Amino acid sequence: MLTFAMLVLAAAPLPDPSPHPAELKTYKDWVVACDNGNSCSLASLDPVIGASVNATLNLTRDAGPEGGLRISLSAVVDGAVPAGLSIDGKPVGKTFKSTARGVTLDGTGAMAVAALLGTSKALTVTDASGKRIATLSPNGLAAALRQIDTAQGRDGGVTALVAKGAKPASAVPAAPILPMIIAMRPSGQAARPTAQQITALARSAKCHVDPTIPGKADAFALGADKALVLVQCVAAVYNISYAVFIIDNGKPRPARFDSPTGSGEATIVPLVLNAKYKGGTLTSYGKNRGQADCGTGQSFVWDGAKFRLSAQSDMDSCRGNTNFITTWRARVTRP
Repeated sequence: MLTFAMLVLAAAPLPDPSPHPAELKTYKDWVVACDNGNSCSLASLDPVIGASVNATLNLTRDAGPEGGLRISLSAVVDGAVPAGLSIDGKPVGKTFKSTARGVTLDGTGAMAVAALLGTSKALTVTDASGKRIATLSPNGLAAALRQIDTAQGRDGGVTALVAKGAKPASAVPAAPILPMIIAMRPSGQAARPTAQQITALARSAKCHVDPTIPGKADAFALGADKALVLVQCVAAVYNISYAVFIIDNGKPRPARFDSPTGSGEATIVPLVLNAKYKGGTLTSYGKNRGQADCGTGQSFVWDGAKFRLSAQSDMDSCRGNTNFITTWRARVTRP
């Protein structure tokens, strides 16, 4: 006999298991997004009016009352390496730490700098000698910071960056729990497909096949007598697409994904861009132009039946910043 509680549970909608990466919002010369864990990031862009700049600024703030914050300054391709930042003519963030392409700042130092950004009129990135490398546009920065305050429930509180008030930190909602993916550990060995098999797979994916040119493909063992096969499909100027197959007990079939891949194409066989497979993770990195300052980066893990999206980052404005914004995350465990 069904009880009332059982009927309620039966009628309740099941949670949607498919990933929903966040959408980016652009405020003049800044872009911002908050991922499914409500971690929010903003990034500087080349100004709408004016010349391109030689450095970029990215800021990320974690969700929850503590809300850790990080700021990074990065060089553009072949540019001078940033070492510091001046706001309205005053050097700030003396404890920046060096990285390969610039510097980062976190903790109380980053919080102090972020508090000045919302009212800034001039942002200057400098090198180690204090010489100006770039001038960042402040247009839209206050609105982007306010968007973070709003999304994380900091409006009117002491932890807000722009929308400050008297509400205590305890009033800020906790960070949402990230989805968990139980992924398989790769095991076994995968036999490399023959030239004839590669040609057949490429044709089934409707790739542009030239029978006089040997096809290219790589195979990787997934475990449980299954293998991943990446077949090169189309080689463009800055993106190479790969058709993704699963070989199950010797029989090929198109791979399944729980999220659209970065190729953006509706095809029978899924396509990933500039693909790499390492340590049980398949990555796709699609560039919208050669400078690699816009596009989508994705990471997928195999759960035994399909590839699950474990991370995604995006940049929809081709305006000089190659540090994409995280729009989706999942926790991955491998029993």
